[in-house]
Amino acid sequence: SYENGEKKAETAGSAPVSEGKARISVPSGFKGQIYAEGFDNAGNSSEEVTSRAFVMDGSAPEVEIADGNSTEYTDAGGNALYVSDISITVSVTDRTSGIREIVYAQSSEKGAAERKITLDNTGYRAGDQLEDGWLVAETAENLVTEVSRTFVYQTDDNDIVLSVSASYRSGNGADTVSRKRFYREQKEPVIGVGFRGGGVCE
Repeated sequence: SYENGEKKAETAGSAPVSEGKARISVPSGFKGQIYAEGFDNAGNSSEEVTSRAFVMDGSAPEVEIADGNSTEYTDAGGNALYVSDISITVSVTDRTSGIREIVYAQSSEKGAAERKITLDNTGYRAGDQLEDGWLVAETAENLVTEVSRTFVYQTDDNDIVLSVSASYRSGNGADTVSRKRFYREQKEPVIGVGFRGGGVCE
């Protein structure tokens, strides 16, 4: 079995057969292969059989959205306000089952779009490019355990929201969606000065 990408010692045991079935206990978080062999009362044995892989995973993938460049400015609602190009890096991690699917959406005053990427997990290596700018950051055996992408925003826009969720190889999806809301405004303010009669400035 494997734990956090590290191979662990093999565990062996036996179980009684009842009505043609034997039950074994599998610890929570198990990731590896299970081998089984049957014996009759005369000591004869069957061929050893195994599942290709067996994973116990009850945790959703972790999604982290981090600023590539910081800002000291915020709007009235406390959302980040940038006055230059914005760099946002998203990392999705699942070191137990591996990542199966990423769903991400971007919306703003200028429009909205949603994309989905499905990984077949056959032959990926760290550094491989996926669709739409996503990068394989980490693998374990035949699983992709971490992916990342940097989103860059270079034009002024308001109410920008980046949302990301993911599901893992066991077929279950993340219950939560990670979101970040921010604004980009690089235009300099314009101050107008006018004069009324009598030299009064307004």
